[in-house]
Amino acid sequence: MIKFLESRVVPVLVKVGENTILVAVRNGITYTLPFIIAGSFFLIIANLPIPGWREFLGGFSDTLSVPVSVTFGAIGLIAAIGISYNLAKQLSLDEMSCSCITVAVFLMAQMDSHWKVNVDNFGASGLFSAIILSVLTVYIVRFFITRNIYIKLPDSVPPAVLQSFISLIPAVVCLIIVWFIRVILNFDINAFFTLILSPLVMGLDTLPGMLLLVFLISLLWCCGIHGTNVLSGI
Repeated sequence: MIKFLESRVVPVLVKVGENTILVAVRNGITYTLPFIIAGSFFLIIANLPIPGWREFLGGFSDTLSVPVSVTFGAIGLIAAIGISYNLAKQLSLDEMSCSCITVAVFLMAQMDSHWKVNVDNFGASGLFSAIILSVLTVYIVRFFITRNIYIKLPDSVPPAVLQSFISLIPAVVCLIIVWFIRVILNFDINAFFTLILSPLVMGLDTLPGMLLLVFLISLLWCCGIHGTNVLSGI
């Protein structure tokens, strides 16, 4: 049984865990942790389990909730930046350019029915769209860069200016695609990604789903592999 697991099951799980996209998602979402922890400090202070604490704070409790709204309310946006940065780094692309294009794409995807940016989707509700849009954006940029489809300038041009023109065509294409889907077709990208990925969330929100996840993590640990790192991207 152990030999079967080591020869058949573990290599598959390791290969999944080493997938470029999953590694980028795992590392990119890690960037949200400092903001979550920082926001948690203010959340704890505003809600200390001490009798009369809320009355003592009075209106100041609303002031303490501001950092919570900013940190927890920007998880999706931060994840989009982190994922695109890590994926671009793995694919040997310019990290900053890919991150900036992803931010613009993510913002356009969060437009409401009045074509204004819905900041409510910057948080956890926009996390799924942040993951998908980050990956798609970076791969679209890679498609143009690897095929030399970009504006070429002389070598004498400063590197920052050169990179901005290299990113111009991929950025325009990414924006046109999302603009067409979200504005012209009036298709809610954020709601769509949330819908199609909701079974995964629901599955891991059940006892069998969590047992399966813990079993796979423990199995990898038994084989000398960091199970949490391998499966946290999923």
